[in-house]
Amino acid sequence: EPYRMFTSRAEHRLLLRSDNADERLTERAAQLRLVDDVQLQVLVAKREAVERGHAALSSCQLSAAAWAATGFVKKADG
Repeated sequence: EPYRMFTSRAEHRLLLRSDNADERLTERAAQLRLVDDVQLQVLVAKREAVERGHAALSSCQLSAAAWAATGFVKKADG
């Protein structure tokens, strides 16, 4: 079962995706004076937007019946 043998590598690859490079590297680049304040503020605004979105989604809790009524169907386990 190779997918279990290399789980840590797969998790590491998720952290190093190219679509989140700005989140990982912009602060470090700013410390090295490789990016300007505008780019740093864009990152801060992006992080704040993500946090607001996460908070909004976390506050939307429905019962299983309410989700089913909206059309989301959950398959029974087993």
